[in-house]
Amino acid sequence: LNDAGNQPTKIEIYDGKEENYILINTQEKKITVESKTGDILIKAKETVRIEAKNIETQSDQATSSKAGTNYTIQASANIENKASGNMTLQAGGTMTEKAALIKLN
Repeated sequence: LNDAGNQPTKIEIYDGKEENYILINTQEKKITVESKTGDILIKAKETVRIEAKNIETQSDQATSSKAGTNYTIQASANIENKASGNMTLQAGGTMTEKAALIKLN
């Protein structure tokens, strides 16, 4: 706990080797959870929900997402998918595309 000037600025929780930590930084208005050598698991019996004005994700290698049943992506405006290499869309059943206009090349 750093409370210089009687104003808490940081709360830090480390493991014994300082490889995993939680930092609450009140000056920067930021909470950091980091594992320097392992993984982080967020698990709930029911729902995990993230709410924010903007949400960003980034990985240095691969990113994957999987749903046990249905997977829905919805945007109030636009959705953009890009691949620098190849892109595959595959359905085991029927694939339906709907739009006012569909442009191919």
